[in-house]
This record gives sequence, C-alpha cells and structure tokens, in this order.
Amino acid sequence: MTSEKTIAKSVAAAILGSAAALVSPAPALATSQYGCNYPYVCVYGGNGDWVSSNIVGRFRDITSGFQYASTNRSPFSVVSTRNDDTVYVLYRNGGENFDRVDCLLPNEGAFYNSTFRGIRIDDRPGCSGLGTP
Repeated sequence: MTSEKTIAKSVAAAILGSAAALVSPAPALATSQYGCNYPYVCVYGGNGDWVSSNIVGRFRDITSGFQYASTNRSPFSVVSTRNDDTVYVLYRNGGENFDRVDCLLPNEGAFYNSTFRGIRIDDRPGCSGLGTP
C-alpha cells in the first residue's frame, strides 16, 4: 500500500511539474537584424537596402531626451532589435526648418527619405506622447 501511495505522489508531482512548465512565461528573445545586434537600435545610411547599407550609428541607452546624431544622414533607415522598448526617431524633411518625430514599436524598422537627427529609446510600451523634441 505504501508503494502505491508513493507512486501516486510521484505521478501527481510529475503532472503538476509538467503543467507548471506549460504555463511558465517564455523568456525574452534576443534578436539580431541586418547586422544590428540586440539590444541596439541601428541607423543605416543609404537608400533603404539594409542588407548592403553600412551602420552609421548604434544606440542602446534608454533616455528621457533625444540622443542627437554626430552627423546628419539622408536618406536613412532605422532598425530596432529591442524586445520591449519603443523608439522615437527624430528627422527633418528637405526644405523644412523643423524636426518631425516618428515612433517604432519593438523589433520594427523603417526607411526615411529625410535627414536623420536623433533617437530616443523609451521603456514605456506603445507610441504615446510623441510631441515635439
């Protein structure tokens, strides 16, 4: 009788352990895209061909303000390998004397036929409160 109880407890523990493994949260995935490694946001110079374009800037720090570019690039592309963070892209269209802001969700990328001005990485989810820089 004791061995039956022991076997029953072992089976119950195995079932509960398997069930716990099924509902455990998955770990965050570190991703790499077009030569841009996690956890960076990369800026590429060129016409939007990320595969053959050179990375001209890498950013990884979460900041309350924009991290400005040391040199302006036009046109440019941005790729975010961040899994949970929103990226704000600061850019200027030709002929305009003011900056615009765009928002990229985690693991997104975009091409801009504009001049790159800066990046801000925000740990809040979603694209809210774009405002002006």
